[in-house]
Amino acid sequence: MACGTGKTLVGLLVAEATESARALVLVPRPRYLPRRYASGPRTPSAPVATAVCSDETVVGEDAVVSTTSELPEHGRDDAVPSSRGMKRHPALIPLSRDHHDGLVQALRLRRAAADGDASARLAAAREFVEFFRNEERVHLRDEEEELFPLFLRHVQSQPAPLREARVQHVQLEGFARKLEIAVAAGIVDRETLDAAGGLFDAHIRLEERQLFPLIEQLVPDDELQRLGLASRDVTCAVRR
Repeated sequence: MACGTGKTLVGLLVAEATESARALVLVPRPRYLPRRYASGPRTPSAPVATAVCSDETVVGEDAVVSTTSELPEHGRDDAVPSSRGMKRHPALIPLSRDHHDGLVQALRLRRAAADGDASARLAAAREFVEFFRNEERVHLRDEEEELFPLFLRHVQSQPAPLREARVQHVQLEGFARKLEIAVAAGIVDRETLDAAGGLFDAHIRLEERQLFPLIEQLVPDDELQRLGLASRDVTCAVRR
């Protein structure tokens, strides 16, 4: 796989799927190391990822991250690919990063639904609810309030991928609230977890494979650049 195509993410997803206890991540420079080392407790299904850096300026203990959501964003900001094998437009890269984290959440929901006991299902649901509250709602707001209105100014009618994505936004919000209630009650059923995970996975793939390429095609480059999402990572905590 070429640089920036998601080798690290794929490797850790495989490690999680095979229930490996540890995954080794090799990174060439300190800036490629994860930025969020302690964003939350490690779940039983997530392998420990030891990031070993070959840069001679790195000293001390190896950096250790606890989940795939704490991995560096494929090293370079301009290296996140679109579904067509091309680089994602820089203005949309922050949203594509969010999608990588979302796919991890979807996988954990579906695995807990298929194989988890009551305790594992509750843990997966709790993690998703926290992720949705702290991360996904910021992502959805960026799309609904900034990206989608910009896109609509360049089309005569709402394209089917956009219409479907907006419906899914409402559905995902509904699942998040339903799971929040279930977590509070201490009982999470398999059907709800599987449906939520399946919808989240399908939504992300819809946006990456259909909607974002359409936006990149129809919205002028200079207008996309003015979205200002590239600086979102350092300001989203305040915006929440």
